[in-house]
Amino acid sequence: MNTHTTRRRGLSTARTSLLVAGALVLAVAGFGTAEAATNEAPASRTASAPDATWQVQQTLASYVRDTDHRDGASLSKLFTSKGKVEIYAKNAKGRYEAVGAPIVGRDAIDNAVTHLQAPLPVLGSEHHVTSDPVVSVKGDTAHLNVQFITYAVQGTQEPDGGWPSGTAGVQGTIKPYEAGYYDASLHRDHDEWQITSLRILHDLPMVIPAG
Repeated sequence: MNTHTTRRRGLSTARTSLLVAGALVLAVAGFGTAEAATNEAPASRTASAPDATWQVQQTLASYVRDTDHRDGASLSKLFTSKGKVEIYAKNAKGRYEAVGAPIVGRDAIDNAVTHLQAPLPVLGSEHHVTSDPVVSVKGDTAHLNVQFITYAVQGTQEPDGGWPSGTAGVQGTIKPYEAGYYDASLHRDHDEWQITSLRILHDLPMVIPAG
């Protein structure tokens, strides 16, 4: 056998092996790129709109903030034109009894929040904290039930002569004073959820002053 011919055949075989190996590397790299592209979801799929359940919860989240701030004008807009608020308190038998007459219509709701609730004192604020929402949505109607606890927050006024030496941190008190449930029915109109009926179910006896 010719040594020169054998050497050329060996080089040709080696060159062919390198070409095959290179093709395999490119194929594997291409497969990995294609697989990664396939697994990556389009942006339009990941940017989903808030669902109805979330929107219903946000309506009540706006309600509690407006009542905290005594903003009747803003709060009343969360209701339909004939929306109503009913207040109940639990009696000795564990049943909820109506306290006062229903508050019906946006103007009446605005007035009750702005003028009939006790005004907030200086350095005072209020927080209605809700939890454990139970939501059901059927078409353009929804029902929401959540627990609530109301906290009275009262800051301490700085003395005329300034804070005593060694005073540090926030100054004041935080006390829970109401607890119960919000039970609301809502209706969707033009993608906006509004409250048709809100029942405030207090777990403590409640007295509304006459007049």
